[in-house]
Amino acid sequence: RAILPTVSRLISAARKAGVRVIHTRQGYRADMADMTPYETWRRKRAGLEGTEILLRSGPGFQIVPEIDVAPQDIIVDKTCNSAFTYTDFELVLRAQGITHLLFSGCTTDVCVHT
Repeated sequence: RAILPTVSRLISAARKAGVRVIHTRQGYRADMADMTPYETWRRKRAGLEGTEILLRSGPGFQIVPEIDVAPQDIIVDKTCNSAFTYTDFELVLRAQGITHLLFSGCTTDVCVHT
């Protein structure tokens, strides 16, 4: 959580510079029909079986309140670390004419790096 104020300031500066802000969040359907066997195994191994953690229906799926999500921001929901895998992220970028990306986030060693 220590990184949240820094990420929030970066988002604010990006908006002031006219940069389009796109958020990503990872989660699965409530019925877990989109969860691969590997993710199911990882979930069980981590002791998350029977919980709502990482489910879109669960309370932890929303972007934390410390990060300002403006009405004009885009949110891309994903089911794995990469925002490009099984999402409409590439389509959104092309439709918006976005050709350059700046990545930031709270888990740069996982989601942002991927």
